[in-house]
Amino acid sequence: ERIKMKKDLRQKPPRFELNKIDTEQGRFYMDPEGNFYPSVTSKIDRVLAKGEGYYRWLTSFDSYEKVKNITSNKAKKGTSVHEECEKLANGEEIEVDTDSKIGKRIKNFVNFYKEHNPKFEVIDTEFTVLNKKLGYAGRADLLGLMHPNPDKSGDEEAQRFIIDLKTSKDVYPSHKLQLGFYKAGLEENGYEIDGIGVLVLGVDNYKFKKIEYNYDYVEAANKLYPLVGPEEPDME
Repeated sequence: ERIKMKKDLRQKPPRFELNKIDTEQGRFYMDPEGNFYPSVTSKIDRVLAKGEGYYRWLTSFDSYEKVKNITSNKAKKGTSVHEECEKLANGEEIEVDTDSKIGKRIKNFVNFYKEHNPKFEVIDTEFTVLNKKLGYAGRADLLGLMHPNPDKSGDEEAQRFIIDLKTSKDVYPSHKLQLGFYKAGLEENGYEIDGIGVLVLGVDNYKFKKIEYNYDYVEAANKLYPLVGPEEPDME
């Protein structure tokens, strides 16, 4: 007779004590023993081309400083959206200007949750992922259960999903690879993940797209990284 213990679906992912270090060479994480791990996004930025559209956008500016200022402002706005959505996912009440672009994106996170509630159940937010085998670390946005039924009956059929929040115009290959890295990292530590998806928070609406996982892509990108990026930051 084949038997299997039912997994604790609501168990939070493993916790790791890591310090984040931002450098000119990218982002790194350091564990208590002094081991460094390049961040998931730093690895992907080094090995994956951003596409023709991005490079055409770069050529529309007359200086590198302007590009840096615009990308920095976009990053700050994206961080604001992430932080407020994290509070909402944790059950906090927030004050937001729903007429602003940031506010509208946050409202669309609420719309996603309402339209998927109670089929979607939050397990964790902004949690650290560490993969010692492949040598990377990162922070994932949202982990939850996708229930097959609104009343959460058939709980054993619920699926654990990692969801990454984006304020971009669409879902790009880097987003898919990023989620693949997170899934591989969690499963390397014995934490099973059933699915991955990107939630694009636009000004007018949201788009949720499930992503097909391919470990081969994660492994290939990880193997390429040492050719183009440092394994440890230059601290001098």
